Amino acid sequence: MNSKTETKQGIITNSVWWRWLRWVILAGVVPLVVAAVMLGAALQWVGVPVLQDVRGYALAKLHPQVSKLAGVSQQAAATATETALRLQVAQLQAQLGKAQQTVQTLSAQTQQLQQKLGTLADAKMQAQREAAIVIGMDPQPAAAMLLKMPTTQAAWVIALLPQSQSAQVLAELDPTHAAQLLTQSAKLNASSGSPGS
Repeated sequence: MNSKTETKQGIITNSVWWRWLRWVILAGVVPLVVAAVMLGAALQWVGVPVLQDVRGYALAKLHPQVSKLAGVSQQAAATATETALRLQVAQLQAQLGKAQQTVQTLSAQTQQLQQKLGTLADAKMQAQREAAIVIGMDPQPAAAMLLKMPTTQAAWVIALLPQSQSAQVLAELDPTHAAQLLTQSAKLNASSGSPGS
């Protein structure tokens, strides 16, 4: 009977142990697993790459060579990207240099044109003062005064004189000189945009 009691007691002990193990699994392990899965799903839904990290960790544990190759390929891709970016920076710097040269050239041309415009404006103002004097003169003294002036200045005066008076003054000059002054005065009128009066 003693052996029956021991067997019965062993079965009871085994069944108590199984009950306790089932209780630990159901009350402890299952809720932890469910909580971990829910937390992972929530993080994945928010945008944290949990699944990729877990897979990468598992692959790194299983295949260290795969992770090394992945690192090498990432490094090669980074090097290629860096080389492409450096080439692009060099091209942009070359374009910037050309653009700066163009800006300097255009700036110099603008300054030259402003100087020419200033010179023309000064010459026109001087010619207006002299034309005011010539308007009150007879044709012969006016022609003598024009002969003493530089050709461009005399052409400005002719351009600013009334047409009837400029014709009388030009008639007193040598025909070649008169034709030259008339041609230049027409060009000056065209460039300044003010026709002779």
